[in-house]
Amino acid sequence: MRLGPIGGVLLMGACLLALVVAGIVAAGGSVGLGGGDVGGLILAAALALGGLGFGLIGLSRTRPLDRLSLRIGFVILGVGLLANLGSAAIAATLTYDPLENGPAVILLFVGGLAMLLGGILTVIALLRSPGRPRRIGGLFVSGLLLAVLAGVLVNSVFAYTSMDTPALHLAGGAIALVGGTLMLIACGALGLLAIQSGRPGAAGS
Repeated sequence: MRLGPIGGVLLMGACLLALVVAGIVAAGGSVGLGGGDVGGLILAAALALGGLGFGLIGLSRTRPLDRLSLRIGFVILGVGLLANLGSAAIAATLTYDPLENGPAVILLFVGGLAMLLGGILTVIALLRSPGRPRRIGGLFVSGLLLAVLAGVLVNSVFAYTSMDTPALHLAGGAIALVGGTLMLIACGALGLLAIQSGRPGAAGS
């Protein structure tokens, strides 16, 4: 099996684990990256699979995900996810504030920057690609906009009202859930597209 389809399998695995993490959070469970709880371990596994998945897809010439800018975005995204995982792993071994540990802080900074840059490059490249990649990019952007809207809605409760408004909190949570689901579906669709590229006669549109 080529690198692209392997990366696709890993990416879809990461999406499934992310759903499990979301379920744990929705049930009131604890999810702390770098902690020893089940939710934290599942989240760490999701980051590892996602980082490796994006990296392998980016390093391959998987059609129709073979645009150079898209491949660069995938690789940078993969580096960002793995760097964040590395920072959390270091922090978990410390008995003092992780922000006082140089390697942990550097990996956290590199990971955050790489995820931001890689995400922007990936979305732009997807939107510039024809066929299914463009539709996947549009799906991700739609989810992101909904997540931003949810944040603005919830923040407005504290900024412009003096009373707690459960209805707005509920509405914000629902919008955030829909947005997160759309982004997760988009990531899963990328993984599926990479898997299908390994089949004989796979089409890019």
